[in-house]
Amino acid sequence: MTSTPQPRRLDGADDPAAVLAYAREQKRVEDQAAREVMKAAATWAGMHSGESLVGPVDEWHEHALPLGGEGCPEVAEFAVVEFAAALGKTTQAGRLYLSKAVEGRYRLTRCWEQLEAGILPAWKLGIIAEQTMSLPPEAAAFVDQLLGLQLDRGHYDTGIAFTRGVVERGGLEQLNRLWTSREMMPTRSELEAPGLWLARIDL
Repeated sequence: MTSTPQPRRLDGADDPAAVLAYAREQKRVEDQAAREVMKAAATWAGMHSGESLVGPVDEWHEHALPLGGEGCPEVAEFAVVEFAAALGKTTQAGRLYLSKAVEGRYRLTRCWEQLEAGILPAWKLGIIAEQTMSLPPEAAAFVDQLLGLQLDRGHYDTGIAFTRGVVERGGLEQLNRLWTSREMMPTRSELEAPGLWLARIDL
């Protein structure tokens, strides 16, 4: 007679506090694993940059793909396919994931430091990176300087929206004025309405 395997039970399953503690610990492990995967993605991209392709351009069978925003290294096409397969993703989804990792590693260096320190979750860095990839380097650097600390989703969205609003209305020159003096830093209401900040600095 064969017996049916019993589902694995949590230690202390009859204790609600123990179950919550177990869940929190597993979530911590999950978050850290996600950080390690993103770090591995950036390392993989660096190992397979466009410069790793050798030979005359017209003889290359592989091409380098642009990942991340302006200034990020391109990555060999075959490397994108291999990494996507390793994660069980489609090539398109794998390329997007690698793009976020590359953007974070090369253009959002402060946020990346928070990731490595175990403070910023990988999913939050992914949200920031997806928004900054279309920004010019100076604007992405501003977002990184503004958000390179532990913030919630609302703060990320506000910071990115402020950056886009200033660049669209006044260009990068106006955005760079933020760092000329303490008085130039936006207030909370100005972060939520970039036009107020631009009006205050007499654009």
